Amino acid sequence: MSVFRGLAHVPWWAWTPLLAVGVVVMSVGIGWFPFFAIVIGWLVATLLRRWPLEPEGSEVNETAGQRQETTESAIAGMPDEELYELWAQTSQDLRHKYLPASILSHAQLRELLLDEMTRRHPEVIDRWLADRPDQLDPRGYLGQG
Repeated sequence: MSVFRGLAHVPWWAWTPLLAVGVVVMSVGIGWFPFFAIVIGWLVATLLRRWPLEPEGSEVNETAGQRQETTESAIAGMPDEELYELWAQTSQDLRHKYLPASILSHAQLRELLLDEMTRRHPEVIDRWLADRPDQLDPRGYLGQG
């Protein structure tokens, strides 16, 4: 039996005193800087994970996370300007989403928004989609007629 196979059967708690001695020896040998660097790095990483990265647009994320019936009734009660503003905002937010669930919820919200805009102004939306669907929103087409 090799030495390493014998060490593999040692329980994890038996390594704790050796680890403590190793930390003390390393701290005395190299100084306390690596220890402080690790602790400060861990604290900064923890704080950054908890920090809200995008405080603006929270209503979009709240709307995107709701059930479809709730979202449909909220969208149906919105005035036109708010509807088009939400469309533009979801377009920007969608470019910064990387998680599939977040992308899916924003895409479903945009589908509901497009359905509502089509219901209210079918000619405007048809003209917008036929002409330049790459624009952020069809507000420029509302005055045309």
